[in-house]
Amino acid sequence: MAGRVGIICAMPQEIKPLVRTWRKVHERGLTFFESEKAIAVAAGIGAAPAALATMTLVAREQPSCLISAGIAGALRQDLKVGDLFWPCTVINVATGKRFASSYAEASGTIVSGRVIADAEHKRTLRERFAADLIDMEGAGIASIAESCGLPFYVVKTVSDEVDFPMPPMNEFVDTEGKFHTVAFAFKALVHPKWWGPTLALAQNSAKASAVLCGALEHHIEQLANSKSGAFVPQR
Repeated sequence: MAGRVGIICAMPQEIKPLVRTWRKVHERGLTFFESEKAIAVAAGIGAAPAALATMTLVAREQPSCLISAGIAGALRQDLKVGDLFWPCTVINVATGKRFASSYAEASGTIVSGRVIADAEHKRTLRERFAADLIDMEGAGIASIAESCGLPFYVVKTVSDEVDFPMPPMNEFVDTEGKFHTVAFAFKALVHPKWWGPTLALAQNSAKASAVLCGALEHHIEQLANSKSGAFVPQR
């Protein structure tokens, strides 16, 4: 019998509405959330933490499939906060390698970068890859799914639009993918221009997470009922 659906995100807040009643387990330095049909892990920010957490999940659970889930930045002007995407292609910005989703009805492209992208960086990525979204974890998760021969899916919701004035947050992310909120807050105290965007990002992320979790809840049922980790074609 196939294992549970495996879900990997960066931060627990991204899937909070979904896992509110799930069992929480702290193991091997990670936080897992478990239900009857799915298991999720908060990996941390970036491809390396995502890949490591995915390997740990696979070894622990032997899931039926892997889903890279979370919030993402828009690379197109027409994309708005809360827009939902199931990309068909993930591109590793550092290597150019492409990974394909197992979802036949998926569309669009997401690039996985090394930094939290500001508006200028987003425009550069759009021109270079003709992509729709940017995240930091998808390629890391996709590489493990590929090496393990597991069905792989990506579902993302927009948290920051293409021209969003992103505060300089990269210096507060450590090598393990942890965001140092307190350090950021102290520095933000002396940079009032960060206050508005930081509040807006928190509100936008909550909206995006609600949409994301609604989609995940629906598709977990479909994937779990398929017994193979594959979407059943809708008729």
